[in-house]
Amino acid sequence: MAGAVSGVGDQRLKGRRHDLSNSRGAIRRQYRASEQNELKFGPSWGASPQDESLHHKMKEDILMQLVSYLFFKNQAAEAFEFYRQCLGGEIVMKVTIGDMPDGDKAAADTRDLIAHVRLAVGEAVLMGSDWCTPTGEPYPGMHGHAISLSIDQPTDAERLFGLLGEGGKVTMPMGETSWARRFGMLVDRYGGHWMVNCEKQG
Repeated sequence: MAGAVSGVGDQRLKGRRHDLSNSRGAIRRQYRASEQNELKFGPSWGASPQDESLHHKMKEDILMQLVSYLFFKNQAAEAFEFYRQCLGGEIVMKVTIGDMPDGDKAAADTRDLIAHVRLAVGEAVLMGSDWCTPTGEPYPGMHGHAISLSIDQPTDAERLFGLLGEGGKVTMPMGETSWARRFGMLVDRYGGHWMVNCEKQG
């Protein structure tokens, strides 16, 4: 896919950062520097009590939510509507490249592509966009990842596995395992990799 102009790409990245910083579980970090302005990420062997106290204080100040971010080849809007229908929740933000500042300067065939979309399902969040880089690298596909979906009841796990797998490919059929009442893996119709897990109780 042809990349958007550099200015739009930069603004898209800024928009993502701004959106992430304002989400409920956004990453907020407050770093403390030592007197030598050296960042202390953890106590080392022989560290002084003051260093260890600093480390623990930093840990207390970090609030974090890890969010999967998916890139699509021109199908982000369709994919996220599919995920909403399967999982429920609400698409709380969707911005096209044309909606971005200076979006009118983007190539005409990229203006309707998604610069950022966010699906909220309870406390869970999934984010994504269409693949669009300032330098125009080709779309690399989705590799080396999976979205892990934890479900309380086996019947719900089976139902969601079936919904997400429609038009996709099952890579591990849903079934009982040593750790789960139900577990299965699939690649959905848009290339997203999923693991659906219903752990054993107790």
